[in-house]
Amino acid sequence: SARTESFEGRCKQLIDLIDEFGHCNVPYKYLADPSLGRWCSNMRYAYNQIQQDQTSKINLTQDQIKRLEEIGFKWKLVYQGKT
Repeated sequence: SARTESFEGRCKQLIDLIDEFGHCNVPYKYLADPSLGRWCSNMRYAYNQIQQDQTSKINLTQDQIKRLEEIGFKWKLVYQGKT
């Protein structure tokens, strides 16, 4: 389905970032690719809702969670400097 393709497409983008920068900690306001920043933010939001046993409007499956974790996706971003 198109949804899976776009999920896998996003995963490939994250892998490219790891190759380039050594991590894929994409902030919400990611100027290089704002839509990727929003997508990562949505994934984190959905994950947090799932962890709290809430229903998420975003369909994030256990397989997708595993896939993101295998890539090295961080569910929580630790901000450097001021919090």
